[in-house]
Amino acid sequence: MNNFLRFTIISFLFVLVGGSACGACSSPGTDNSDKDICAGDACLAGDIETETSTGKDVDIPDPDVPEDKGAEEQVACEDECEEGEIQCDGDEVTKYRQCKEQDGCLQWSSKALCFGDNMVCACGAVGEVCIPAAEEYCTCQHICEEGWECGPDGCGGECGDVGCGDDELCVDHMCVEDVNCECPGGHECAEFETQCNGAEVLPCMNIYADSACPDKCWKFGDSELCGEFQTCLFDECTCEFTECPTECCPSTDHVCLGDGCCMPDCGVDVCGDDGCGGSCGECDDGCFCSGGECDCSGTCPADECDVGIKICTADKQGFIECVPLPDPCTDSYVKALAQACPSGTECIDGDCQCKPNCTGKECGSDGCDGGGTCGECQEGWSCSEEGLCECTCEDIDNQVCDIPNGVSYPNVCEATCAGVPAEDIGKGACPTCEDLCSEDETGSGEICAVDGTTYPDFCQLKCAIGNQDCELGDCDQVKYAGACKPDNCDICDGEEFDPVCNLDDMITYYSKCDFLSCYPDCDPDNCELASNICKGECPNEVECPGCTADCEPVCGLLGGVVRKTYMNDCMLNCEGADFYEDGDCCVHCDNEALDWLCGSDYKVYDNQCKLTCKDPALDPLYLIPQNPDGSYYTEVCEICQVDLSGEPEEVCGDNYQTYYNADALTCASEQSGDVGAEPKCDAECFTPDCPCPPSTGGLVIPGASAGLPDTGQRGVCGADGATYANKCEAIFMGTTVASNKWCDACSAEDTCMGEVYDPVCCVPPGAAFGVTYPNGCIPQKCNPNLGIGECDKGRCCLVDGDCQDGETCNPVEGLVSGVCE
Repeated sequence: MNNFLRFTIISFLFVLVGGSACGACSSPGTDNSDKDICAGDACLAGDIETETSTGKDVDIPDPDVPEDKGAEEQVACEDECEEGEIQCDGDEVTKYRQCKEQDGCLQWSSKALCFGDNMVCACGAVGEVCIPAAEEYCTCQHICEEGWECGPDGCGGECGDVGCGDDELCVDHMCVEDVNCECPGGHECAEFETQCNGAEVLPCMNIYADSACPDKCWKFGDSELCGEFQTCLFDECTCEFTECPTECCPSTDHVCLGDGCCMPDCGVDVCGDDGCGGSCGECDDGCFCSGGECDCSGTCPADECDVGIKICTADKQGFIECVPLPDPCTDSYVKALAQACPSGTECIDGDCQCKPNCTGKECGSDGCDGGGTCGECQEGWSCSEEGLCECTCEDIDNQVCDIPNGVSYPNVCEATCAGVPAEDIGKGACPTCEDLCSEDETGSGEICAVDGTTYPDFCQLKCAIGNQDCELGDCDQVKYAGACKPDNCDICDGEEFDPVCNLDDMITYYSKCDFLSCYPDCDPDNCELASNICKGECPNEVECPGCTADCEPVCGLLGGVVRKTYMNDCMLNCEGADFYEDGDCCVHCDNEALDWLCGSDYKVYDNQCKLTCKDPALDPLYLIPQNPDGSYYTEVCEICQVDLSGEPEEVCGDNYQTYYNADALTCASEQSGDVGAEPKCDAECFTPDCPCPPSTGGLVIPGASAGLPDTGQRGVCGADGATYANKCEAIFMGTTVASNKWCDACSAEDTCMGEVYDPVCCVPPGAAFGVTYPNGCIPQKCNPNLGIGECDKGRCCLVDGDCQDGETCNPVEGLVSGVCE
């Protein structure tokens, strides 16, 4: 839209709504104190105080109290009050009147409002009269409620008599024990900071906002999708095309008509109205527009419609009105023109009327003077100021229980408001999980759970991470009896399932190694505690009633093929296996070297001998690949079930880690949630086919000043304390990203923060690619792993499109990337 058209529409809308209702008034704050000022639809006396923005007490004109009497009206009067007195008035006593001399008499002034949070009339109740000390007409109303132990009282003080102790924090006005409030990895963003992710915005959030932690920990939260026809630009959602007061338009062809979008439609017309308040074109002098075409025949046009007729447009954003317009043939002729309705209104029966607004409301006024509502609340409920129906229950503490759901409510009214049927409400609070524990469960002593936490008894464990159906001796959430001990058995990683029974607590462990990992002083291959275990699973009274814990291992055949070790004959017969031989199955394979492989049942085996012995029908798929730290990537077999039997087809993930193939990357993504399911490159990371992005660290931000701001789009802080151009380079240098901004030492005012944008292309040691830094200060002062001698003047690039201002990408010998020159 050109400036002339924009100015025309704005002027047109201003005239349409009538402009100011009191245009002759003088402006507040001018020296024209003898003139009126404009307030709403009326002019008020120019000497009325208007200092609302300063927080001072302001006189509010009261129609009940006469002011500015003319000389002809001055008559003898009697004093209404004593000098210096004030009288409290107004809802919640937020206003007062002063006793002032007016026309020679002491009379009550117009109302004045107490400005500021929690400020009320100093005298007290409505109608109360007093002479305040030191002319302090307003006082602060404390907000502390009965039972509050701490927190601000709304008047600069604290609630409670004693306050919280040194090891306590104030949460919801109550003192609670302090908690561990460390910010893992440090802050990665700042308050109110956002970051674009396509058409989504990542907000910076305080992860301790709902906790007892006094300090904040700023992390980027879940993405928020921008609205229809919006995109993310400069870290916030904005209209992708034309923006109107109430909506974003689907294309740049649209214009704003009233509050919404309008699509001009001229068709084949070369003149006349375009349907959106604009014109399809103008005719030459001496010609007129008729039916969308210019008629220069000199014949005067017939009137299009009757003067004054108004018809609403289809979208109700405006109306078509028949108005007389100048004509080259006659004084005027009548034509239909589109008119826009002012903001907040819509066209009804040809007139712009208040547009009801019930967005987010359930009840109350629709915002128009016609008395329309947004709905009525059910009996027993009231409508809040926000237009939401609220259950109005008295504050009575007489707890009841929603029996089917086990939820307690303060009283019957609250339960009924929550939709609980009367027949499901029982007297008294619902019993807690702890209330239902038996004496054996509460007296079991310390017990270690599968989450690695030691609980004081089985009851606490069951109620914290289990369920009420868990029984002592038969609960999947129990790891073993007694306090949890450190896990020091690293070779358990990837071990095949070879269960053993702990004869002390009758708990089955995944393997002997898993059992011994509970005892840090034991050598898994030689430990006297091994005498407490027996090969095979512990007997279960429910599944195998009558079986005892006699340790007499036997090897059985399931289905005549699969070999499995049982604790004794009873357990073998219970599962329906056939006897094969006494003792543990496949013990001869223990002498074979560890050579981890994945079987066709997608289970991990120590070696080929174990696989063939346990199930001769199985085929080996492939050897388990090793991770860089020497451990084995068993998840590929057991969890991912990815076939790695073919040749490696390396891919590089979003975390700049190389994976065996795309299937392995997808599985790792599903398990960890750290990387995208799609590969970043169909090649190994940090190679000519998959280098680091050249420009990320030094990309110019539109609108940025010459001084470099501390922002996540210009570099990252590595866990090693060095500032890098981007995440990829940090990973290449053997570290991880601690925060998406420069390290604190680098962003200090006396280091690199004030440097102007003068990009350099730096090559990390051992790399075949370069990355851009905003200036030479960062590699020189903020990254000990990188020297200024490893940098060239200019931005790094791969193609000419990476450069700016007409520069070209010139190759650098021995490198994948070049430099813009």
